[in-house]
Amino acid sequence: INTGGTWLGINSNWFDVLNWCSGTIPNSTTDVVINGGTLNYPILTLGVGSVKNITINANASLIVLATTLQVAGTIINNGVFNATTGLIELNGSSAAQSIGGSMFVNKSINGLIISNPLGVNVSGLPNDNLVISDYLAFGNVNNAIINTGNNITLLSNALKTARVADITNNGINTGNNIVGKVVVERFIPPRRSWRMLTVPFQALPDVPTLNAAWQEGVVNTDFVFANNQNPSPGY
Repeated sequence: INTGGTWLGINSNWFDVLNWCSGTIPNSTTDVVINGGTLNYPILTLGVGSVKNITINANASLIVLATTLQVAGTIINNGVFNATTGLIELNGSSAAQSIGGSMFVNKSINGLIISNPLGVNVSGLPNDNLVISDYLAFGNVNNAIINTGNNITLLSNALKTARVADITNNGINTGNNIVGKVVVERFIPPRRSWRMLTVPFQALPDVPTLNAAWQEGVVNTDFVFANNQNPSPGY
């Protein structure tokens, strides 16, 4: 006898009641378990899926394909969790939630939405970088904080460059914040041309100057090259 949120795998449709032990589609109060050994594994393609806690056991898989999975609790993955084209929305409300790159295939997701007013913590463990290929956003929430753990990369390639969406949602929300470092990539096509890579020039709190961001804070006044400071040789 399985618990109500256990996947049965009659087919791969998340929204088919026959696939769930309880005979009902999971919602934000359902603890979902996907075990190995079934004929089919869930592929979430249309609509918005919701769970409380989700556990993907060994030899099992979940694919979120071009749609959103809302998670109100924890993610435990010992199988395959593929959200490279999907969105993960963390929308709990009783405690801060956690996420890390190692939870997902290629440590990559298409998008991350923060809808938990108590915030989200990204794993700070080495080699647990979370790669976002489309966007990082806040839902309809105020004063939420995502602590990056210095472990988020906004991917840039020939197809597109990931971004941070308007954290105020066009002025509807206030107080949302990103704490910690984020690696922001910028894909440069392989052709010979002049390119200006820059940062804001206006002096603002917590906004780096051009000297701090691109010159490591060094000011060289000696015209003899051998005497110049170079805090990061090779860069």
